Amino acid sequence: MGTVLIRQGDGAWQAPGAASYEAEDALQDLLATHPQLVPGVPLGSVACREFQTDAGRTDIVVVDPDGAITIVECKLGNNPQVRREIVGQLFDYASRLAEMKADEFDLQWARRTGTSLFIEAGFTEPEVRVAVTENLSASRFRLVLAVDTINQQLRRIVEYLNRVTRDDTTIIAVEYARYVDGNVQVLTPQTYGEDLAEVKTARQQRDVQKWSLDDLLEWSTHHEPASVPLLEQLLTGLQSRDFVFHSGGSKKPAGVFSYTSIEGVELKPFQLSVLDTSAGGYLSVELNFASWAKTWAVSDERRDALRAFQAGWGEIPSLAPVMASILDGQSTRRSLSLTQFDAESQHQAMGVLDSFLRAV
Repeated sequence: MGTVLIRQGDGAWQAPGAASYEAEDALQDLLATHPQLVPGVPLGSVACREFQTDAGRTDIVVVDPDGAITIVECKLGNNPQVRREIVGQLFDYASRLAEMKADEFDLQWARRTGTSLFIEAGFTEPEVRVAVTENLSASRFRLVLAVDTINQQLRRIVEYLNRVTRDDTTIIAVEYARYVDGNVQVLTPQTYGEDLAEVKTARQQRDVQKWSLDDLLEWSTHHEPASVPLLEQLLTGLQSRDFVFHSGGSKKPAGVFSYTSIEGVELKPFQLSVLDTSAGGYLSVELNFASWAKTWAVSDERRDALRAFQAGWGEIPSLAPVMASILDGQSTRRSLSLTQFDAESQHQAMGVLDSFLRAV
């Protein structure tokens, strides 16, 4: 980048004085407060500082309105970690995030920010949760090394990593040089590795799509024929009760069923998705009592109705192991294969669901 020159009024052009960051915390605060300064992060994105993982706290995690996840690690040039250890840290944090479920991710988010990502933060659309879930399970992240001064070694590492890592993961380094002239501050971000990252993103987006119920049926027909009549029964049961299917972007069929209450709260007790296995994958049903239950069950009467709903499903033999962990408070969502959710179990589950919907 060329020299930065500024002038006031009709005065002479002059170079502003370079201003260093007092500490890494200052750079971290700048990017967390204004996440759109990170290349590829759109307006409307939200950021969490010091996001807790098993490997420690990553500086910044950003989620955009489409559910894309960006991990940012900040280092200053006077820190010797800026050359090698920052890269190792970033990949360590990413690997720990990839082990999280959406509920755990949201729990850690709420602990740091005081707000749930999927409720108070404004990302209430089912598609966002689906996308976050898919991005976590697929280790699909944008990794950003944020520094005040970049060096040739770090630039070379970034270019190499973009060449050898898969398209789901992009890595860039951004130099946030800062200048001050009186009361005027100038920020001159320079990005390295962005060209390769954009090529990878374009390739990856070609493989990601939104899915319909017909796509789920087609996948089952070709890959898991035994699940087709069960899937058809489940779809008929939910659609006849005014549930609507929403799909986020993913490489394999997935989506959430939602029911809108009189007050406009979306209830989302079911999610369908294809889960990978060594044999090629199977259709999974996720029973979900996460954010929607917290939003809806705001009175004693509703909490009683929710508990009766959960207890009723817990008495169904095929659902009992899954519901046990939910009723014990171990989790708010659990999955089982669709082939386990047999015709009689579905019939019983819909009867319990009908009783709950009357309370809604």
